[in-house]
Amino acid sequence: MRGEVLGCTFDLPEPPQGQELDLGQINVEYRADGTDYVLGKRGNPSDTCDANGCWDYTNGNTQIELIGKACVDVKSGASVEVKIITGCTTIVL
Repeated sequence: MRGEVLGCTFDLPEPPQGQELDLGQINVEYRADGTDYVLGKRGNPSDTCDANGCWDYTNGNTQIELIGKACVDVKSGASVEVKIITGCTTIVL
């Protein structure tokens, strides 16, 4: 899928019926043009994540936003896939 179509903001997945999504167990990975990346959640709100990319919650914790290099990669990649993974402790920078 083209990066321009994806943008940098994604809805969180719906939790299984009868369960709540644990915001402490969300991780983000992406593949851009054949290279895989595992992102950490931004630990400092002022971090621009220009060198390695990161992500953070947005829109009242209902979405994630890719920040810095991650956003640039997704927007400019010819072939891009973003995965939001639940169930494992969040990696925080």
